[in-house]
Amino acid sequence: IFRRQRPYLQVLVRLPWVRFVGLTGANAFESCPRQDDVDLFIITTRRRLWLCYLGIVLFSRALRKRELLCVNYLVDEDHLTIAQQNYYSAVQLIHMIPLTPNAMGTRLLAANRWVYRFLPNAPDHLPDRPFYRLKGSARAAGPSEPKGNRALLDWLNRQVYRRYARRLARKYPEAMGTGIVLGEGVAKLHRNDYQDLYERLFARIKEQVRP
Repeated sequence: IFRRQRPYLQVLVRLPWVRFVGLTGANAFESCPRQDDVDLFIITTRRRLWLCYLGIVLFSRALRKRELLCVNYLVDEDHLTIAQQNYYSAVQLIHMIPLTPNAMGTRLLAANRWVYRFLPNAPDHLPDRPFYRLKGSARAAGPSEPKGNRALLDWLNRQVYRRYARRLARKYPEAMGTGIVLGEGVAKLHRNDYQDLYERLFARIKEQVRP
């Protein structure tokens, strides 16, 4: 799956305001069927998450890849700490494969040391898989913006966020606050969330290791 989508991902990671892209979900565990989508975790420039997400949506629709390139978690560089600190989030984070190896991946893990409460034997770094590394894709900083345009872009980012928030609240009310978590600097878009399943699994693990 990744090999087929690599050319499109190579373009996606060079879109404005994309700072880091990680492969998550079944693809990161290399246990997905051939028809599966590609789950992505993205870090963006501060106050540009929703403009970045809109650009990704338009890009994937133009290439008819909307259903295959699944950007289901975004944070901006000021919101690296994951709010839902549980076993499910810890497993997803520690197994994330960076497609754009750079300091932002290190910062992400440093901001989420809580994962070691659930996975005390996990490595102190994200996986390094050369096969998944995209060439020339590590953006050290966001694109330069003329000072006079920053306020306008901040305003546009808020407007896109508010519109998406209203739309998703109407469409998926039962998922809001759990599978779907929204803010100006965070967009968790898991319509099908497996937190309950992972919590039951974690409870069984604790029972087995209890002295």
